[in-house]
Order: sequence, then C-alpha cells, then structure tokens
Amino acid sequence: MPVSVVIKRLSSCDYFVLYNNRGYVLAEHYSGKEFDEDDKVYGNINSYGFKDVYDSELDRKEHLYIEDWGLSKEDAYEKLLEKCK
Repeated sequence: MPVSVVIKRLSSCDYFVLYNNRGYVLAEHYSGKEFDEDDKVYGNINSYGFKDVYDSELDRKEHLYIEDWGLSKEDAYEKLLEKCK
C-alpha cells in the first residue's frame, strides 16, 4: 500500500500537504483524527476526490478529499496558504 507523509499543516485549517513518490498532495481532512506533521498515511491518494486512507498509528481508516496532487513543493505550499486564509 502506498505511503505518504504529512509535511505541512497549519493550525485551525482542515487542509494539509502530504508528500509521496509522485510529488506533493493538497488534501482536506473530512473525518477521523486530524493529522499532524510527520504522520504517515497509507493509501492511494494520487487522484482527485474522496479517499479512504489508513492511519497505522491509530489502526483505523480516515476520510480525505484530495484537492490536488502531483504538485511541486512550492505550488503545494501556495495552494495551502490560499485555502487557509
């Protein structure tokens, strides 16, 4: 199962940035535990839309919305700031 790592999250915002072998991903938290930086997320998040992912630390599924994927680090951070104004 593909793994991604949360690399940037701003407090009081549902959006965050993940990194995996295909680049950077902008995701929105929908249900379950809110992720923190350095958390590992297991699941295929390299396409748009709602995704169920696995949080190995809590041993449960979480629900995300993938806003954008395959981004550069700069683009991902810029989009994160736009969403978290």
